[in-house]
Amino acid sequence: MIFNPFLFEKLYESYLNYNLDIIEYTVFYQIEKGNKIYCPKESDQNHYHNYSNKIIYQPELSNIIYFKPNSKEYSTVICRTIWSKIYKKNIILKAIKYIGDFYYNNDNIIIAEDTLLNIVMFNFAKNYTNLNIPGYLYNIRKSSISHLNDESDYLRKKSISFFLYYFLFYRYIKDFDKDRNYLYYDLKAFGLYILNLEKYKSTKHYLKEAEIMFKEILDDNKATVELKNYIKLNFKTIMK
Repeated sequence: MIFNPFLFEKLYESYLNYNLDIIEYTVFYQIEKGNKIYCPKESDQNHYHNYSNKIIYQPELSNIIYFKPNSKEYSTVICRTIWSKIYKKNIILKAIKYIGDFYYNNDNIIIAEDTLLNIVMFNFAKNYTNLNIPGYLYNIRKSSISHLNDESDYLRKKSISFFLYYFLFYRYIKDFDKDRNYLYYDLKAFGLYILNLEKYKSTKHYLKEAEIMFKEILDDNKATVELKNYIKLNFKTIMK
């Protein structure tokens, strides 16, 4: 929910002055049906980082949306949420065209879609800034997909979602010749969801696709030793 009546005025002013492609603003949080509105600590959410009130250009821009190698500091990366930013229309259209129908026409996509779209949009954008002004109130609903306990059919769908995310993320990394370690750090964060594909009969197709994807990564001469070893160790039951 937008809760700052002056937000759009500030966004438009910044756009006119600097012709920006992506502008981010500060997010506040509220737990469902609670009265407390709070600003997350840097260790909890990375809406606060070293890029506030600075204009970031390419090629740095397309790299600051990932955790940097050997670092998990939130201040070194841009938050991947879409609802904390505003974008030029042509940047959105370029990203959607690149991703194609494979991802967005799949009924099992329930999580990580904004992450993937943001990664691609930051690649196509020429500049970005964080205004560091209050703009959005995020209501944390315990019943939402993001915060629901990993039970029942949601875990199956989350597992499929994350596989599709990594499938396209790896394609993006290859197409734009990005550091393979970006995939390594992402897999360490959420990749174990892919192992859950083994629990459900209805995910056999995705499990086979995951096996093919991991074998391709192992054959990738630009994939790092860290990435290959992580796949061999953690997904060995998939790599039959």
